[in-house]
Amino acid sequence: MKKQKSCLSNKNRKKVAKYMKEDLRVIKTKDNIKKSMLHLLKKYAFKDITMSMLVDECRINKTTFYRHYSDKYDLIEKISKDYISLFSKASSNFENGINVHSIDCLIQFFDDNKDELLILESKILPINIFEDMHTIMTLDLCTYFKKSINQDDLIKLYASLISNNILTTIKWYHKNYLNFERNQIIQIVLQTVETGLEQSIIAIMKGQK
Repeated sequence: MKKQKSCLSNKNRKKVAKYMKEDLRVIKTKDNIKKSMLHLLKKYAFKDITMSMLVDECRINKTTFYRHYSDKYDLIEKISKDYISLFSKASSNFENGINVHSIDCLIQFFDDNKDELLILESKILPINIFEDMHTIMTLDLCTYFKKSINQDDLIKLYASLISNNILTTIKWYHKNYLNFERNQIIQIVLQTVETGLEQSIIAIMKGQK
């Protein structure tokens, strides 16, 4: 079988290789800037972090920084969006129910990003990442409950309460997980939901029949 010839000329192949190399360099630079911001947040309040401190920590000049971010507010927003995107993927499992798998996926997200999330939670920031998480999970739970309940206001209420319950428990585990097994936390979440709020929802479902 003959090897297919590339449609790219040697000149164009070099351009593509250069672009890919530059793209990788951009990714590394942006990653370095984000990590540097999080490192500074370990020591200082967000309001006290200056551009000079940030570029010194990154070991880059201000021109390079402004090529990627408009200011430190833009940077912290982008950092938050990165974690929100990852959280959204984990939370989407709740569209199919509150079970061991959906809870475990959420715990895995917190475990994978433990250090960074603890930093973001401990600081006063212009963006509250955990409020966004609550909103996302509430919407995912609404999708699940709408399969059985046709009262939108009640769905939103219970979804919000359950979302807050689950996140509060997992965030607590996130800080104190050395004292508990992962399976223990999963069972605690399931038990509090199933014997508490979910029973109210089940009663509503029975009342609709």
